[in-house]
Amino acid sequence: MESGTARKIVRVPLYPLIGLGKGLEKGLLALEEHNLRQKLNYWQYWLQQHHLQPLTGGMGTGTGFALGIRIFDDDFLHRRIRFEMPLRYSTNNYQQFGTMLGFSLLRDRKLFLDLATQYCSRPQEDFFGLGDGSFENDRTNYKLQDRNAGAVIGTEIGGRARFDFGVRYTNTNVSGGEDDRFPSTEQKFPILAGLARGSSLLRYGFSAMYTALDNPLDPKKGFRWRGRFYWVDSLNSDNFDFYDYGLVADGYVPLGRRRTLAVRLVADFRQERDAGQIPFYLLPYLGGSRTMRGFREFRFYDANALLVNIEYRHQVWKFVDFVLFTDQGQVAREPGDFSFERFRTGYGAGLRVKSLRGVALRFDVGRSSEGWRFYFTFSPEF
Repeated sequence: MESGTARKIVRVPLYPLIGLGKGLEKGLLALEEHNLRQKLNYWQYWLQQHHLQPLTGGMGTGTGFALGIRIFDDDFLHRRIRFEMPLRYSTNNYQQFGTMLGFSLLRDRKLFLDLATQYCSRPQEDFFGLGDGSFENDRTNYKLQDRNAGAVIGTEIGGRARFDFGVRYTNTNVSGGEDDRFPSTEQKFPILAGLARGSSLLRYGFSAMYTALDNPLDPKKGFRWRGRFYWVDSLNSDNFDFYDYGLVADGYVPLGRRRTLAVRLVADFRQERDAGQIPFYLLPYLGGSRTMRGFREFRFYDANALLVNIEYRHQVWKFVDFVLFTDQGQVAREPGDFSFERFRTGYGAGLRVKSLRGVALRFDVGRSSEGWRFYFTFSPEF
């Protein structure tokens, strides 16, 4: 009796995914029949020859539908200099503009130097309060404007490993959010660190990455890990001095020719130093399409966060994967506050529409104790 009920509960939200998958299959067959894929490839090639690349998504959680253009030149002034200028804008009035110059100091980026600047405007970032005891009904929003410039020098070894040292200056302004459905953050949480004047920060430190995947664009086997340790210093009278460090590890286990088990582990930490504080908008968070899909974007904030994502991926058509997932995560004021009993749980299902360059579209339906969440994005979660 109970198992039959459980099957019905799980089956109901999958109906739209099944119908969507069948529609996608017909659409892909139509692409083949009318040679539309060759035409799309031609336009993609034409844009590339003119140093242009269309962009979809890529602005992060809760930004709405984003489009943009990337202007680039891989032989800018010299064959070892790369230039990029990505420009993005979303339906929720989020803006992101930047420039980057990349110098290959030795052949094949065995030693490289990247210089970058960026401006970002995020007019309605959600905030529910600090800690895993915050309430969904306490939803507020704030506007974040960020300007930064930085440099990274590093090395790539054998196409698998990367080590670098980076330094970045960031100036951030915080003001009232533009989503009139909810109060501004300063009305409900007036004493948050960084809320009154924003911050002016210098961030510097090391990061490393190692990749051992069969296909980095669509992995079925192998692992990847990324670690970082940064110092953050305040450049004005505010005492925003802290450490920023963490580790992300992805693993992929083949379960057959068409099935894969994918696991991601995330440990994201901030620690005050010299009696400093951490601006609330730089704290780790959980919630949304890239962390815990059963909860709203930015649902849980605190100084430390742990996250586990587990996905069962089954290729049902040539360019479509069906996915079952569970997300487990928690935030805490101190690392010693983590416990198994405090993990928040979400689960759900989704579809991945792929191209030769990896996942092109992602549809997810997530469920948690706070209800259902639906996502449509243009990038894989991991």
